[in-house]
Amino acid sequence: MSSEPTRRRYLAALGAVGVAGLAGCSGGDDGGSTPAGTEPGDGTDVGTDFEADYTTGWKTFGANPQNTGHHPDGSGPTDGVTEAWMFEPDFGSQVFGSPTVSDGTVYFGANNYTVYAVDTDDGSQQWSADVSSSVQGAPTVVNGTVYIGMENENRDGGNVYAFDAEDGSKQWQTPTANPIERSVTVANGRVFVPDGLYHKNSGALYALDAATGDELWRFDIGAETFAPAVADGTVYVSAQRDRLYALDAASGDVKWQTPADVPVFSPPTVVEDTIYMGYDYGTSCALSTADGSVEWRFEAGGNVRASQAVADGTVYIDNGDGVIYALDAASGDEQWQFDIEESGDTSIAVVDGSVYFGTVTDTDAAGSVYALDAADGTKQWQYETENSVTSSPAVTGGNVYFGSPDGHLYALTEP
Repeated sequence: MSSEPTRRRYLAALGAVGVAGLAGCSGGDDGGSTPAGTEPGDGTDVGTDFEADYTTGWKTFGANPQNTGHHPDGSGPTDGVTEAWMFEPDFGSQVFGSPTVSDGTVYFGANNYTVYAVDTDDGSQQWSADVSSSVQGAPTVVNGTVYIGMENENRDGGNVYAFDAEDGSKQWQTPTANPIERSVTVANGRVFVPDGLYHKNSGALYALDAATGDELWRFDIGAETFAPAVADGTVYVSAQRDRLYALDAASGDVKWQTPADVPVFSPPTVVEDTIYMGYDYGTSCALSTADGSVEWRFEAGGNVRASQAVADGTVYIDNGDGVIYALDAASGDEQWQFDIEESGDTSIAVVDGSVYFGTVTDTDAAGSVYALDAADGTKQWQYETENSVTSSPAVTGGNVYFGSPDGHLYALTEP
């Protein structure tokens, strides 16, 4: 999602955000300072026996801790599509969050305060677990554990849960100061948790011990903190219209930060030594992982709120205003564009030469999931749902999995 689209964004007519201005991007110039409220740890590593294998399935938002949206060994439907099965949560509850897939099971949350595990083959329920509130983010499933966050019962804070992936039994639960709407990222034996809501004045990124849920450090940031990306011992994190920070994953110390007057609109995607994101009004930018300096910018014609997928030297972006772009990852030059009737704003998945994404409507009208040819942007198929697709697709094992406010989790496959 947003990014990861949420219930309140959907109800507020997602995709209707206008461009407040088109300004150029600029690089970071004031790195190294530690903002007030930062609580760095001692740098001691944890989880040395912790294994986080993202090479199979679709185990987290964005497919991996770098948020690339790309699975090089995955497969999805290309030559047409049909419904394999639909799962309806209890009470016809809506599914705003994105699903994840691991070892023959699809994991997701619904707005009936429940996390579900269902079979990838037929959608039969394997288990369910009660949680404190509606689920907006995607679970992360690694090392036999399901990690997920949401608001608390009073909606004035958040909770992070760890469940056993086999039977749904609770392993631990940790509170946060602000509600959680985004997905958690798990890497280096840590669970990185973004909290904060758009109408609040504060948010934070937490680093929790993945085995115990103990808080290792906390970094205070602007409200509505995005799902972070983790690569090479660094956590890249921002909040809606705040700056981007590069933090030491072990301690939470600031390595560098971008200027305060250049707002960020999307979660970061990290590939090798480059960060791709919606940076500044109406632009997509590539930034250096070394210092946050801008390598190139692309005028997208809309605020890029969804995380950008990167695969085989190409960046795929949704401009939030009905256009999907493919850009050269090295230069930012446009390769192709695809116009859609509805607004996008769900994060893109790129698997086996195809680009997958969902669309959001501003009423109860139908939404769609699309598959495009990654090479030239031609449409391979379009599947229409009864309502918007606020969930980002998980693509693996020849299937596409996604949720919708129409009260279903879908599995699509080739006919």
